[in-house]
This record gives sequence, C-alpha cells and structure tokens, in this order.
Amino acid sequence: MIRIMVCGVIAASLVGCTATPPAGQTPSTTSQTTTGAASGPGQRNIDWAGRICEVAAKELPVFRAEPRVDWTTTDTARSDLVAYLDGLAKAARRMVDGWTAAGSPELPDGDLIAMNIVGNMDVAADLLEQARDEIAAAKGQAALEAALADVEEDLSRIGNLDPGAFVADHPLAVEAFNTARPCRDLAKARS
Repeated sequence: MIRIMVCGVIAASLVGCTATPPAGQTPSTTSQTTTGAASGPGQRNIDWAGRICEVAAKELPVFRAEPRVDWTTTDTARSDLVAYLDGLAKAARRMVDGWTAAGSPELPDGDLIAMNIVGNMDVAADLLEQARDEIAAAKGQAALEAALADVEEDLSRIGNLDPGAFVADHPLAVEAFNTARPCRDLAKARS
C-alpha cells in the first residue's frame, strides 16, 4: 500500500527525462531565438539535464525497492514502515541536494525550470518525512492503523506533483533532456 502511494515520487522526480514538447513542436523545430544562438539547447544545457538525470538514476533503486514489513507485531510493522519511509525520504533529499548543486540551465526561464524541479522534489521529501514521523509516533495497533490512513491521504498528494508539465512548456529544456545520454539511459532503465 505505501509503495503504491510513493510510486508517484519517482514519476515526479524524473522530470524531463521523458518530457514531451508542447503540441506541434519537436526537438527539430525548436531554436534558441532569444539569444540568437544556433538551433538547439546547447551543450551546457544538455550537460545540465544529464546531471539532473544522473542524480535521479542513483536513487532509482531506492524508489523501486519493495517495502519489507513484518506484520506479526505492531512494533515490528511500525519499525519496518519507518525504515522504508526514511529510506525514501533520504533519497528524495539527496535528489534535492543534487539537483540544487546542478544549478540552472542557461535557457529562458532557466531559474524557474530549476526551481520547479527542485521545489517539487522538496515537497515530496517533506511529505515522506512527515509520513515517517507520523508512523513512528503511532503506539499500538489502533494508532498505527489511524496513522496509516492519514499517511495514505498525505502521500497521495505526491502524485499531484508534476515538474515535467512545467518542463514540457520549455521546448529547449525538453530537447536538452531528450538529448542527454544519462536521460536516455534513465528512460530505458525506467521501462
């Protein structure tokens, strides 16, 4: 149940790696008209997208891992759930840190693109940390069941995070993600 709820984290986190340009635009029809530069996103932006995808690829195994929960007692179940959520929260925080370190692309709205990607994962990390803490505080079977119900509702918001939608509005960013080898590799790994 918890794994299903957090699967949206990985979808939200792998932003532009599968982004598609707005209708009617393809990577071959985009150009960098605002700077007068040659067609395409430019190598610096491709490298930036590659760094974003490299960070996400490092955490992919964490998000793919099945939770191992021993339900024989409330205490063991709680402990296993807390450990699982803690792992997810830490992976999300590492993504926030890595993506922050990557900086912004040198594109129109580059700072907004980076802020949107980082901000969405930061919200996901916050939700995972809150879920971990709520489960950890649940003492007894009834409290754990109530906490699980609350956590399910809270974590469902992760699925509403969609940094890819913002990236998709920026054809040069889409092209950078689609061109960067780490992003192509990550897209293959996800399928």
